[in-house]
Amino acid sequence: MTEKKFKTAYDPPFEQGVLFTEPSMALQSEAESADVNNIIKKYEQTGVIDHVRTVSNYSEVDITDIDFEDYHSAMNIMIDSKERFDAMPSRLRERFDNDPAKLIHFLSQEFNRAEAEALGLVPPAVKEEANKSTEPQAQKL
Repeated sequence: MTEKKFKTAYDPPFEQGVLFTEPSMALQSEAESADVNNIIKKYEQTGVIDHVRTVSNYSEVDITDIDFEDYHSAMNIMIDSKERFDAMPSRLRERFDNDPAKLIHFLSQEFNRAEAEALGLVPPAVKEEANKSTEPQAQKL
């Protein structure tokens, strides 16, 4: 009869763990720019953190031609809105209580346009230039 043995810290491991055989998808050429020490060093020198993604432009979302009877289309709009919201900096998400619906409601109010422009959510409104005459002026001979 074989005697049962308790596992100790000196016994060899039962399994080897995960063995990755696929080539790595990490871009080693981006290692230096992704290093947090380099990011902080650059911030200390310039005062700007520029490696983050820019704010999504919600003015590009056009829902006028979508048939909302189609559940799949409606869900795709919801997923796209959530992904755009999640890509925003945390200070902006916090401004809307981390709720994309509050952001969409905010953007639907025309009187919020100036603040939305200041936050970078929509492009600045095109200001109409003073009415200039488009007729060529007569040349004096």
